This record gives sequence, structure tokens and C-alpha cells, in this order.
Amino acid sequence: MNRFIFLAIISVFIPMVVFTQSSVESEMAKKKAEAAIKDVKDGVLVFRLVSNYKKKEALKEILTQPDLDAKTELNIKNRLKTIELETNATNKMWMELLQYQFTLSEVLFTYDTTSAKTLNENDGKMAFLNEDLQIDPATSLNKRPYVMAYFGNTPTSSGTGIEAILFKNSAFEPLVKPFPYYIKRTMFTYYKNMLFNPEMAERRNIEKVAQKLNAALTDYYEDVF
Repeated sequence: MNRFIFLAIISVFIPMVVFTQSSVESEMAKKKAEAAIKDVKDGVLVFRLVSNYKKKEALKEILTQPDLDAKTELNIKNRLKTIELETNATNKMWMELLQYQFTLSEVLFTYDTTSAKTLNENDGKMAFLNEDLQIDPATSLNKRPYVMAYFGNTPTSSGTGIEAILFKNSAFEPLVKPFPYYIKRTMFTYYKNMLFNPEMAERRNIEKVAQKLNAALTDYYEDVF
């Protein structure tokens, strides 16, 4: 009899513990999200641009091979130039359109190779880029808080999710709901534009994503405060 009473107590107690733990985690996520959106409004949004560093370094490594033939060497050098030109062109579009579309706070730009240590020490000096994608020694966080936006994939239980812009706080902790924690990187209209206006497809997609990012963060801020 005692065994049945014990099992009955356990069957009631375990769901209560799980519910309590879930409630605590939900409340912690809520507080972290609210603190983060306040940091955006009171500080800056730090946007990490794609550097393609690993791709370029891998090609440069091939160029060091002593038995490399002249044709392959030329092809690799041309490929490196193409990557550099395309990466810079895309990054300049992100800079231009985000600065124009994002109204909640200032946006500062850095590369995806910038570490948490570089951002969080010495007020972020030597971390941020000017309009020519060069390090600007005069730009810093100026003692302001920040939230970081970066390109990645949304996590799923089955593996990699969709390509998106994700967010981390200044402790480099991923932000989750209720923070608007991801913005799709490619809008549906991109594929339509690729068919009918391919020259403008990427720019219009970036513009749409920038608008969506601004709306999501601004709406969340207004909901909270």
C-alpha cells in the first residue's frame, strides 16, 4: 500500500517540478530578452559582416604548394580577387541599407572574425569598420551597451535550420524568445527578383531584411517599454 502511495506522490510531484523549472527558465529568458532590447535602444547594434576568411585562407594555402602549375595558380588568384570583390560589394550594401533602415539605435559594423575579447575589452576600439571596410581607430562603443547581430542558422531538434540573422548579448549568449531572435536572411521576393530583375535581387533582398530587422526589434522594444 505504501508503495502505491509513494508512486502516487511521485506522479504528482514530478510534473510540478518540471513545470516550475520551465517557468523559471521562461522568466529568465524574458528578463534576458528585455535587458537585451534595452541595451539596443540605449546603446548600439553591432552587426557582424561576412569576411569569408576561412575560404580565402584555404585558397592561399593552396598557393603555397611548390608543385602548383601556372594555370592553377592563376585560377586561384582570380578566384581570390572575385571573392574579395563580391564580399566587399555585399558588405557595403549591408552597411548602407542597415544604416538607413535601422532606426532604434546606431549600428556599428565589424567582421565575423572579431572575438568577444576584442569587443568587450578596451571599449571595442580597433574592432569597428569605416565605410571602406577598414578598421576605424576612432570608432568605439563609447561605454555603451550592445547587442550583436550575426549570420547563422536557426537551431532545430533535427539539426541545421534556416539561414538567418541571429542575436547575442554582450556576454555572447544567444538570445531566444521572447526576443525576436532571428530574421530570415532570404526573403521570398528574392527568388522572384532573380527571375525578373537579377541585377537588383540581392540589394532588394538586403533592403527587405533590414526593414524586417528594424520592425521586429522596434516592435519588441515598444511592447516591453
